[in-house]
Amino acid sequence: MSKKVGILLGSLTLLFFMTLVLFSLVGYQIPCGSEQLPVAVLALGVGMSASFMGGSLTSKFELPLQLSQHPLAVSASGGIAAFLVVFFSGSQVLVRESGCGIPFGPAQVRISEIDDLMWVNINGTEVTRGVFGQSPGWVNVTSQINRGSNNVQIWIVNGNYGGCGGKLEWKINDRIVSALQRKWFNDAAQANVVCFTQNQTVEFR
Repeated sequence: MSKKVGILLGSLTLLFFMTLVLFSLVGYQIPCGSEQLPVAVLALGVGMSASFMGGSLTSKFELPLQLSQHPLAVSASGGIAAFLVVFFSGSQVLVRESGCGIPFGPAQVRISEIDDLMWVNINGTEVTRGVFGQSPGWVNVTSQINRGSNNVQIWIVNGNYGGCGGKLEWKINDRIVSALQRKWFNDAAQANVVCFTQNQTVEFR
């Protein structure tokens, strides 16, 4: 009976996240500042499923205390361990790496894999430009970004031959943010045309 309950709870959790995926396909997104909610639902679903289905998962965490230099060691097993693993891992990957609410700090951008001309504007100012076979490297854009919403515009132009594309990367606080990485390519692009234009909104808290 307990295994059936665990399977049911796991299935409901999976259905919840499948629904989120379907909503994202039609343009709906999790509101900025609410990214922790689906992580909590996933952790609870996995933890409750593990509790009913059994298992021997054991984990140990060190939780930092703001008023002490010594972390608090916490160990857990079973469903509680599953909850802690998913919750803290999800908080690190899904929340801190998300494009919504990235901590504000020194920022750099880099364009590469350019074919044939690419440039990027941030909040109306051109910050980097490159041509085929050239990568300008990391460019400091800290003075061009603000806390809150930032508009990022990308243009990629094809030359005399087919094949058109480019890649954009962000580095915040000397750390590459994989969630902001974008790559474009069209192997059958017409010659001498703008093959890609895109507006993005990047949030910094």
